[in-house]
Amino acid sequence: VGLVAVIETDPGYVLVAYGKYTLESSLWIGLLLLLLLALAMFSLLRLVYRIVGGRRSLFSWLDARKVRNAQRLTTRGVISFTEGNWLTARRQLVRGAQFNEAPLVNYLLAAHASAQLRDADKADEYLRAAGDAEPGADLAVKIALAELRLQAREYDQAIATLDDSTRNASRHPHVLDVLRRAYLGLQDWDKLLELLPQLQKHKLLDSEELQRLEREVHLKRLERQDAGVEQLHAYWQKVPKLLQRDVALVEAYARSLIRQGDHDFAEDVLLRALRNDWQDALVRQLGFVQ
Repeated sequence: VGLVAVIETDPGYVLVAYGKYTLESSLWIGLLLLLLLALAMFSLLRLVYRIVGGRRSLFSWLDARKVRNAQRLTTRGVISFTEGNWLTARRQLVRGAQFNEAPLVNYLLAAHASAQLRDADKADEYLRAAGDAEPGADLAVKIALAELRLQAREYDQAIATLDDSTRNASRHPHVLDVLRRAYLGLQDWDKLLELLPQLQKHKLLDSEELQRLEREVHLKRLERQDAGVEQLHAYWQKVPKLLQRDVALVEAYARSLIRQGDHDFAEDVLLRALRNDWQDALVRQLGFVQ
């Protein structure tokens, strides 16, 4: 009531001029318009702040939506990879890596999918992307690259990829398993013999697999022993006692002795073995002794 009385007593006068334009109003209407303008400016600035900054901003919402979409694509990519849909898996994993906070797994699986598709260039590209995305995962990328080289039967390159990492084999036992498969592919029995103690130490193979590998290594080395009779005798002494009773190893040892001209010792080896276990293969080998 008092405000209305004041307005009626003297409404005042406001003139705003700018160029050729003028705005005339009573003082009270002018103050009201100024107040409304201030509220409009405040609301506009608040809206801009909500859009541009703040945890609940439009940009934050859009970023969160992209992250959720990346997670969904990554999950679908892993499912497709597990099901063997390599092309679909690669597409989903690469798209999911774009806004993924930890894209390492995406790129590693995409590289494996590319290897299954026989696309070596893409596999290398995604492995490089994995290394760039997570510099601390250098060894994991190297192991993945070595695995791809193994699939392509590029055994020398697989070993070269892990060359710097073999020093940390005790901390990363999987490196030993990759090397084992690479040496088997190359039939490098000498390297495999050196690797056997570490494979046993880290229990990468069960007892039966380890015994089978050890038997194969010694058998192949005996078949290829051509350094001389003395070296052959010395090597046989290093063969585990249990394997010295194996028929195939005894036969290979005797064959190498005969090949290098030591018929008398080959005869003794075969006869001792036959006294313990009569085997046709040993009897047949005895027929080659002069």
